[in-house]
Amino acid sequence: MFTFELVIICLSMFIFELVIIKTMRMEPDGAVWGALLGACQIHKNVDLAEYAFDRVIKLEPTDIGYYVLL
Repeated sequence: MFTFELVIICLSMFIFELVIIKTMRMEPDGAVWGALLGACQIHKNVDLAEYAFDRVIKLEPTDIGYYVLL
């Protein structure tokens, strides 16, 4: 099972990834937000998944794959 240290490491990795996305020189596209959404699904990070989903749907509203990931 998960230990407290592992949970902290996973959360800090997601925060780090979000900071990287926010500070990119180019505007993140649907593929970037979709990759983060997929990682959130694997690691069961619901709050960040909802944030990534909101971003990706604004960029690619007709792509139904993102609805499946959420």
